[in-house]
Amino acid sequence: MYQFYKISRRVIPFLLVIHINTITLYAQISTQSDTDGSITISPKGLQGKTNSSYDNTNLALGNYALWINSAGMENTAIGTLALKNNTTGSWNTANGCSALYSNMTGNYNTATGRGALADNIGGSWNTADGLYALKDNREGHRNTANGAFALQFNKNGYENTASGYEALSFNTLGFQNSAIGFNSLSNNIDGNKNTALGNESGIGNTTGSNNTFIGYQANVSKNNLTNATAIGSGAIVNASNKVRIGDSTVTVIEGQVPWTNPSDRLLKEETVN
Repeated sequence: MYQFYKISRRVIPFLLVIHINTITLYAQISTQSDTDGSITISPKGLQGKTNSSYDNTNLALGNYALWINSAGMENTAIGTLALKNNTTGSWNTANGCSALYSNMTGNYNTATGRGALADNIGGSWNTADGLYALKDNREGHRNTANGAFALQFNKNGYENTASGYEALSFNTLGFQNSAIGFNSLSNNIDGNKNTALGNESGIGNTTGSNNTFIGYQANVSKNNLTNATAIGSGAIVNASNKVRIGDSTVTVIEGQVPWTNPSDRLLKEETVN
């Protein structure tokens, strides 16, 4: 028993060294801090090395992450092809395969998910969280997309907020729209300043503006309405400058006090008797 123990003490460390070296051979991870302050980590070595002579302090993790970067600084790219084509854009965060792939000059963007903000070139201050969220965005700025395919086809629309699967997904040029819920305002193309709250709310609007939809499938009966409001599950508004409350099954609209129309006199200021 004693002799076997002595042999084991010599053999086991040797076997461990062989095992560790084998793992290192097939799963090597190379890290390097470049002269510009950037750090790149890749299974194949320094694949995302930046070319800038500035102190850029970028972080790249993944094959071809931040591959072309020249003067962009303080960027974080995690995932294969993340921020691959970035040149001068700075303060961007890309987390996911091809996230912010085409970004060149855009700043202060945050992309989380495969293909999020993948086609963005110069748009700034955008936030995309989800599969292909804001994927086609080019120059649009200050957009927020939360959910798979949210604002997917947006190109130059700005200041839009989409939360939910395919919310505002076909919007291309529309601006200052807010959509919360599955498929809400999903067919809007260039309508502006619309608000939709509820699953599939405002789904029939494509070019109309200044409309409000509140409730499941609250919608318009025809496109291109302006200043139309539909409130309630299944409520459908059919004309501009009109408010519709409830669907066809509603029998009573009630309030604590009588409905009052403002008189012409009350709307005037500084009237004299």
